[in-house]
Amino acid sequence: MERFDEGEYVKRIMILIGLLVLAHPAPVLAESSIRSGFGRDDDSSGYLRLGFGSGRTNLSTLGQSTDGYWGFGLEAAAGVTFSERVRWDVVGLAYDSADVPVGGTMSRLDLQTSVWIGDFSSKRRFHPFLGAGLGSARFSLAGADEWGFAWNAGAGFEFQLTSALAIGPRYTFRQVLLDGTTPNSDLAVNTHKFTFSIVWSN
Repeated sequence: MERFDEGEYVKRIMILIGLLVLAHPAPVLAESSIRSGFGRDDDSSGYLRLGFGSGRTNLSTLGQSTDGYWGFGLEAAAGVTFSERVRWDVVGLAYDSADVPVGGTMSRLDLQTSVWIGDFSSKRRFHPFLGAGLGSARFSLAGADEWGFAWNAGAGFEFQLTSALAIGPRYTFRQVLLDGTTPNSDLAVNTHKFTFSIVWSN
């Protein structure tokens, strides 16, 4: 049975959505522009984002990895859109949980800050983006908790429904690095998550 190549999986998804961001705005998408305009693109604005979805979490150490377990995930973020190209999640929370055969429930809680690059123009309805972030995360399994350094990378798009409301899907890869119990056995917890988000902005 062929082993799942996690690095290649992440790379293909990021390249695909990255091409979408670089190609936008294309002529076909220009038709979706909001003729009346929702506001000025040079003004910064605050936003709140809530997301829910599903993810697959696996553990890897010493070059070996588990097959992974599917579970549910929740996200929340508060941030600022500086211009039509840059958005900053000043603080972001993500929670993922999955049932495992041994140990009962496996969960992780991420606290990170992220920067997103894309098309956030208030004069267009379609907003593709990609980005990355840093922070920390708590991993729990079999009653034991441990904090570690965490990072994330992701991409997606949003559709502007009104001047204050947008919705859309996103893919995020999150990894937390934990100290192993023996030398050279550091543990990495990897989560691939697909989320549907609702964004409110002022």
